[in-house]
Amino acid sequence: METRSGRRLSSPPACSTRCRPHRRPPRRHPPPRPRAPTLRLHGRAHRPPLAAVAPGSRLRPHHARHGRACALALLRFAPRVPPAHPHPGGTVQANSLLRAAALVSPAELSFYFPGSREDASNLTPIELPCFHRITSIELETLLCVKPPMAGEFTALERLTIRSNIDNLGTMLARCPRLRVLSVTFWDTRVLCATPPSNAVFPALEKVILNGNIVDLGTFLSRCPRLRTISVTFRGVALGSPEAALATLEALEAHGVVVSLLGISVPSAQSDGAVILGAAARLLPQELVFTHLLQAQGPQHSNIDLPCFHHATSIKLNMHNICFTRLLDGEFSKLRRLSLKGCIIDDLGTLVSRCPRLRVLKVKAATSKRDITVHSVSMQELVLGTYTECRGINIVTPMLKELKMEVHADKDINVSISAPMLEKVSWQRTYTGLPTVFGFWHLQNLSLERRGLLTDKHLQDLSSEYAMLTNKYLDNLFERKGWLTVNHVLFVDMCASDSSNAELNFAQEIEKVLVTDFSVLNIRLKAVGHVYGATLLNLFSVLHVHTGLKILKVILLRSKKSEVLQACSGNCSCDSPTTWRSQSISMTQLEEVEIKGLKGDDHEFDLLKLMLRCVPSLKRMTVELGNGIRSYDYGGCTKKINNISLDYPSMDFHVYVSGRLVLHACSSCS
Repeated sequence: METRSGRRLSSPPACSTRCRPHRRPPRRHPPPRPRAPTLRLHGRAHRPPLAAVAPGSRLRPHHARHGRACALALLRFAPRVPPAHPHPGGTVQANSLLRAAALVSPAELSFYFPGSREDASNLTPIELPCFHRITSIELETLLCVKPPMAGEFTALERLTIRSNIDNLGTMLARCPRLRVLSVTFWDTRVLCATPPSNAVFPALEKVILNGNIVDLGTFLSRCPRLRTISVTFRGVALGSPEAALATLEALEAHGVVVSLLGISVPSAQSDGAVILGAAARLLPQELVFTHLLQAQGPQHSNIDLPCFHHATSIKLNMHNICFTRLLDGEFSKLRRLSLKGCIIDDLGTLVSRCPRLRVLKVKAATSKRDITVHSVSMQELVLGTYTECRGINIVTPMLKELKMEVHADKDINVSISAPMLEKVSWQRTYTGLPTVFGFWHLQNLSLERRGLLTDKHLQDLSSEYAMLTNKYLDNLFERKGWLTVNHVLFVDMCASDSSNAELNFAQEIEKVLVTDFSVLNIRLKAVGHVYGATLLNLFSVLHVHTGLKILKVILLRSKKSEVLQACSGNCSCDSPTTWRSQSISMTQLEEVEIKGLKGDDHEFDLLKLMLRCVPSLKRMTVELGNGIRSYDYGGCTKKINNISLDYPSMDFHVYVSGRLVLHACSSCS
């Protein structure tokens, strides 16, 4: 016998007739306590597995041999694949499953039946049967739910419903032991939990309501033991959000904690300043306020930002709002802050009043101000869509992730101190199109953290698939070793005869923070000009970045409305003319990809220059542009093939309209 480790185990010697086998005395352990089994039903929604718990069948758990009655602990139904198309029998199938589950009499029920929007509009809802012994119900479906006509849920303690349910108050009145209630309505249908009679919920301690809530005060007045409430107001039926918040404010005197306060109302029907003031008096632990914008106003409304002393998370989505003044106080417990659409006049002061802030996300509409962030606790910072920013000053010793998107005309002062920084995403858009390298206008300079596929066969299918943006695929491929995470530098430039302000490209590169990028992606709009000398100047600036391994040059086509003019004899695009005999220093470069090659002589000169000066180059990929005439494809391919003959150890790939037309390598000869 051989084990997995490779060791061989010999069999014990056979006992002789004289040897009696040694018998251990029987152990007298108490019989194991029967555990309630768990039955999980998994199947497709259009064909539920009714045979598993069909009406009239008996559940025979393996613990029945101990002679004790055994109840089902958990009954769970969830479809493996949600139906892509609506099925007319969704309501009938859901009712059959629930009736079969009621016969099993489980202690807990988790029922997920997605349904469809078409089924939800059906007048026939799902009928929820009565479960006498059940302690927990979790129900999620797009279909409407109807409570049972009679019977009580005498043992039910936890009820979670993510669906539209009719007569919710009537059902709650039949749950005398209910302690935790969570109800979420999908649409704007009225959510009313108040029972028709004077019923009281003596055991209810935690309530979570999400929807178009009405008559909240009456319902809460019948919950004497309520300790925690999470409420999210949605829909247009909320005539006065201030009145609903005043109802919650009365509960604070009785020790009720507002764990989550969510408000999503149209801006035309509510006053943002009044709602924020009322919300601050409730002392919520988490605040989510969305001011739905119905029409873009010409001006911003100036309001004050109150202080939320007990909030750990704040998310504000408010447009046409400018917080000009911060009220006194400190956000002593705030850890996450997200601001979208609104403007903060003094972001630095706000951050200084948040000593425990870890995550800050700001996406302002327009802000012609400096960005100042000084924090000793911040670990993630996202700043987006800052228009005409004048300066950036960030001091965050614990920052690990930084993402910035800045729009500015001219050079801006950037000072960032983040020694613990690991992930950087920097997007700088130049609105005034400053000039670099003569008459080339710099449009965009950005740095992103991307995942690159290591499998060359996947890259050959389409080079666009080599860069993945799906984080779930990134994590999967990275675990399998198919993906390497790298920083990618993007440079967008266009040629133009207009003269704008000159910009130092080397200084702009220093503001990117990360110098170990391994991929350089250049997008050029040459408009008929020579770009070999420009690329050589760009490479001379980046020669200090020795980690560069992949170079991608994308030549953009001109629009039909743009008139292409041939370069004059004294055009500076080809100067200095000695660039063809110069050399570049990129010793780590392994792959070069050029898209949109038109077949001009200066383009082939650039190919020869790269091949001559980069000895570590292993792969060259060229995709011919769509503007080349069909009879010129053969000539371009032949020229590239002749160039490849001088470099037999290198792989050459030539594509035309996504089709491989030339593959030259040492293994092919």
